[in-house]
Amino acid sequence: MRRGPEEADRCPGAPPEPARPVDLVCCFMDYKGKKFNLHDFVDPSTGFISHKTKDGRPLKAQELPGLWNGAMAKWNTVFVEVPVITFNPVKTVNDLLRSEHL
Repeated sequence: MRRGPEEADRCPGAPPEPARPVDLVCCFMDYKGKKFNLHDFVDPSTGFISHKTKDGRPLKAQELPGLWNGAMAKWNTVFVEVPVITFNPVKTVNDLLRSEHL
């Protein structure tokens, strides 16, 4: 589960807040229609450790910045909270067989 910057303000040992469904809003062009050079928004010296599970076993994973996690360098990312009914994540190909995706 991804946690936001507000986590630092919480008491140590407090349970994590539930994930909120969000859509990532981004544009690849500036207001004049000129395409951004996405290589200008890479900082190879950055990254973060996320906590995941694999086969029920907890693990830590290094993640590099990218559009998918809102961590690109010098890039404004907007997360828009959406109604839970519109949130249908696809983690495996079998998820595409759920009625929401048919």
